[in-house]
Amino acid sequence: MASRNALAFAALVMVMVALPRVAVSQSAAYQDAVGQVYAAYHISRRCEGFGTITGEGYTGYQGLVIGASNAMKAQGLRTQKIRKYLFYSRNEWIVYQMERVLADRQVPAFAPSRLCPFARKIAGKNDTIGLFLVRE
Repeated sequence: MASRNALAFAALVMVMVALPRVAVSQSAAYQDAVGQVYAAYHISRRCEGFGTITGEGYTGYQGLVIGASNAMKAQGLRTQKIRKYLFYSRNEWIVYQMERVLADRQVPAFAPSRLCPFARKIAGKNDTIGLFLVRE
């Protein structure tokens, strides 16, 4: 009986240790998604000749959020959760996520001389940001 309790306790401890890691990795996936989508929007506004994908019947930022969240469903992310983050989060937090995603690629968010050439390389390609960019 004691060994059974010890095994049950050990299993409970393993689950408790693993759950926060899963939650953190899921949270990081959504933060990256927000940064990628907003980076595409930022590029489309800062660099000439670029637009973004849109959801059917929508335009502008709303269209990008609808279209991008639908596209990210294939990656296992919940569309409503992405939309919630992109529509209702504080702007400072969204901009921070964008800056972080671009910094991971050594691209300064507010330097068009580096941002626009980067956009030309990735637009319309199978890239986490370029997927949402369209050359006009």
